[in-house]
Amino acid sequence: MSLLAPPLDALLFRDLPKVIDSPFEEVKWHYNPLCRGCRYETDCKMRAMDEGELGRMPNISIDDARVMKDLLRVSRFNGSFNASDKPLTDIEELHELVQDHAKLEKIAKSSPTVVKRAKQILSLPKKIRVHQEVESPVIEAARTNRIQVSVDYL
Repeated sequence: MSLLAPPLDALLFRDLPKVIDSPFEEVKWHYNPLCRGCRYETDCKMRAMDEGELGRMPNISIDDARVMKDLLRVSRFNGSFNASDKPLTDIEELHELVQDHAKLEKIAKSSPTVVKRAKQILSLPKKIRVHQEVESPVIEAARTNRIQVSVDYL
């Protein structure tokens, strides 16, 4: 029990009261397959679809979404996107990042673990040739709302 006490205390006495006191629209949720049956499922699904949130990506767990958020945060910190650029949804920003090998490699130098895990989640090849076009079937499924074929790269 002593191992569970700190995380449970944080959940019960810090996080949960904060969520309960906040309006529904201000609480950050991650729509995912675990949401089936929740009374807010329809609202969260529509918000994820309309706003291009990571929950729109098929079968992305909460941990996978954290990795994607870390990748986006690191890319913004490294100056991968200009402040003058129009604001993009998370899905569109990931799409542009994946297509630009140089930006992704620059991020990989500063955060290799995040990029490696993100490539696994997005079904990207481990090695990319110089003029090879790269698309993530996971991102494309979210962008187009169509089933994509994922090819395992060796």
